[in-house]
Amino acid sequence: FETDPGESGRNEADWTTWEMPVLRWQRKVQPKLNEGPNVVLFTLDTLRADRLSCYGYRRKTSPNIDRLALQGTLMTRAYSQSTTTIPSHISIMTSKYVNGFGIYGQSEDPLPGVYRTLAECLKEVGYATAGFVAAGFMRDAWTGLGQGFDTFEECPVGTLDGEHIANSAIRWLAKHHDQRFFVWIHLYDCHVPYAPPPPFRDRFVDSQGEYTPDLEPTLLPVRDDEKFDRLNREYYSDRYDGAVAYTDHQVGRIVSVLEELGILETTLIVVAADHGECLGEHSIYFDHVTLYEPNVHVPLVFHWPGHIPAGERRGELCENVDIYPTVLDLLGVEVRGRVD
Repeated sequence: FETDPGESGRNEADWTTWEMPVLRWQRKVQPKLNEGPNVVLFTLDTLRADRLSCYGYRRKTSPNIDRLALQGTLMTRAYSQSTTTIPSHISIMTSKYVNGFGIYGQSEDPLPGVYRTLAECLKEVGYATAGFVAAGFMRDAWTGLGQGFDTFEECPVGTLDGEHIANSAIRWLAKHHDQRFFVWIHLYDCHVPYAPPPPFRDRFVDSQGEYTPDLEPTLLPVRDDEKFDRLNREYYSDRYDGAVAYTDHQVGRIVSVLEELGILETTLIVVAADHGECLGEHSIYFDHVTLYEPNVHVPLVFHWPGHIPAGERRGELCENVDIYPTVLDLLGVEVRGRVD
């Protein structure tokens, strides 16, 4: 709520604007009995592990994810099955390697219904299921990623801002928090052109830096561009960190709502990523082609008070295909069929 008080000393407003903040509206919802366990799965597109504070990054880019890691378990050696968004997400949702379902790109035929997804498994045992995806190319008709979801909110075209996705998820939680639920939240803000809204966009940009001007997204170099200005690289790397911080902020909003609704303690939260991003390493600029470490080493955090050890960092090698069976095992749900 904002007002313009007019001239000094006058008790009147020349204009007012009003907006319904989702979180304040949420506080009016009376929590109902939901003993859980619930599941919230975040897949944070294009997020490399080493740009999170909890993975040792020098900047404080991720206070909310850091808090989940401190109160839960962080996997230090987690790896993605693909550096392409759709096959990587299908691996997460089916616990299958890419060669098992044969979808390698962004515009292949959708996942056949014969594959049982995590959402289908949980729906079969009584969970309300909802998915919120930020990229238009991930719609169910093209990918099959909507299998098992009662609600599957798609991006109509292009991509959606993380705040929009978080707002949609919050509205759904307000309506369904009295049921056991599985919610998948996909955020796309760490993807090029790294342009979150203020103040995140320039949070880590050196205001005194002699950066070259912004480049149009279509002109951003991808790989083997030896002429790319070092300062431009640093500028977009700083912008990437701002996008990470913005993504972390949206994660924090969802966690706050779970706490306000009184169901944080009965909710398993998983923070994952489909792949990382090269920011100039190996002459690959702002893309995630190839299997270099910045592209395949991803964050993986599990949080569930009383059920997940707190403050633990595990160094075993693990993969995104492990998320599906790990979630079912923690919930006490039988894994039916073969998983990879």
